[in-house]
Amino acid sequence: MAQIRVAGKIIREISEQIPNGQLAMTKLIKNAYEANANSIKISINTVGSDIIIRDDGSGMNDNEIGSLLNLSHSDKIFGSKVNGRYVSGEKGLGFFSAFKFGRMISVDTSDPDDSSIKRSFKLDMAEIGKTSDVSNLDVPVEKSTNNKGKGTIIRITRLNVDAVKLFCKSLSQAGFSSRLTNIIDDTSFSINILVDGVHVADDYIENDKFKQARIATISLLGPDEVDTTGAVLVCVGHEKSKIQIPQNIGRILNTKHLKLWAEISVYRLQGLGIDYAPKIYLFDDHKLHPLVYINDSLFEGEGLYNVEVNASGKTNRVFRQQTGKISLYLDKPDILSFNADRTRIIDSTRLRELKALLDFISSEGQSEVRRLIDLQSKSHESSKRCMVMLLAWTVLIIMKRQMAVIFRRRVKVQLWVVKQSPEGEKMERRLNCC
Repeated sequence: MAQIRVAGKIIREISEQIPNGQLAMTKLIKNAYEANANSIKISINTVGSDIIIRDDGSGMNDNEIGSLLNLSHSDKIFGSKVNGRYVSGEKGLGFFSAFKFGRMISVDTSDPDDSSIKRSFKLDMAEIGKTSDVSNLDVPVEKSTNNKGKGTIIRITRLNVDAVKLFCKSLSQAGFSSRLTNIIDDTSFSINILVDGVHVADDYIENDKFKQARIATISLLGPDEVDTTGAVLVCVGHEKSKIQIPQNIGRILNTKHLKLWAEISVYRLQGLGIDYAPKIYLFDDHKLHPLVYINDSLFEGEGLYNVEVNASGKTNRVFRQQTGKISLYLDKPDILSFNADRTRIIDSTRLRELKALLDFISSEGQSEVRRLIDLQSKSHESSKRCMVMLLAWTVLIIMKRQMAVIFRRRVKVQLWVVKQSPEGEKMERRLNCC
C-alpha cells in the first residue's frame, strides 16, 4: 500500500515563494485580527537580529495550536464572521509565512479560558527541512503558569537578512508603511510597526491645504438607498446630481451576500503639489488612488477601480487625483474566487460585472463632475456680467444725480446776478432770506 507523504522542505518552499515581506506580514496581522486582538505591535530589530510580533488576542489552547500547525488545513471559512470580524484566511498557510523572515520561530500564547496559563513551542526550519515526512514531526508544547497578560508573542530569529532588509526599505516609504498599518479597515484594531525602536510613517489624515483642493465627491447609492438598481451621486460645491445606473450594469448590486460601498473624493492640485496629499493614497505611479477593501482587508491586486477610464476620450473629463475608499463585502466564499495569496481575483462573469460597474462609477462620475464645474463656471460668468451691469447702472445714477446738483447750482448763481443789478441791497436781503 502506498502513502502520500510531504517532506519538510515544502514549508521552506512555501515561505520562499511568498512574493514579498508585506504579504507575509499581512498574513500574520490577519491572524491576530481574527484572534479578536485589539492591537498588534511589530518590532523589527536589525541590531538584535530578531522580529517580535505581539498581539492581545485570545491566545490558543492545545487543539488550536494543533490546527495552526496542520499545514494547508483550516477551519476558517472566507466570508464568515467570528466575533463580528470577517474571516479572510482559509488556506491554512498564514502562520508559516513567518519563515519568510527567519529560520527559527518561537511562540508564547495564553490560554483562551485562563490567561495565567501559557503555552510555548518552537519551530526550527533546519530541523523541519531534514524531515522526510512532516506528519511524523513532533512539536513539543510546554505549559506554564503565572503568565501575565493575554495574547500571542511570535519571535523570529536567525533572520533572512535580504528579506528583512527589503521589507525595511519598503517601510521607509510613507505610502507603503501607511497602507500596511491600515491593512485592516476596523477602528477597533490598531497596528503599530517599529524599526529599531522608531515608528514607521502612518500618513492618512488630510491637512487643511489638501482639503481646499477637493473639488467633488462621487458616491455609490445602492438599491436599498434609491428605488432603482442604484445610482451615482456627484457633488460639486452645493450642486448635486444623481446618475441612475443602468439595469444591465447595476444588477450585480442585487447579488445575494454581496454589498458594495464607495465614497471617492476628487482633487485639483494646481500649484499645490502631490506632497500635501496623505501618503496612504500615493502609489508607485505617483498618482493618488482610492483604497479598495474586501471584507475589511486592503486589496492591492489588479486595479479594480480605474481613474483613467475616460483617458481615451476628452481629457477634460479625466480627474487623475482621487482618494477615498471602495469597500466590497462578500458573505459567502463562492461569490468571487481568489488565488492562494488573495492578491488576484480569478476571472469570472461576476468579476467582469463588478469591473463594469466600477468603470461606470468612475467614467460617469468624472464626466458629471466636469459638467457641474462647467455649469458653475457659466453661472459664475453670468453673475459676473450681472454685477458689472449693476455697477454700471449704479455709476450712471450717481453721475446723473451729481450732474443735477451741479446744474441747480449754476442756475442759482445766474438768478443771483440777474436780480441783483436792478434792486441792489433790497434784493440781496430778499435772496438771503430765501
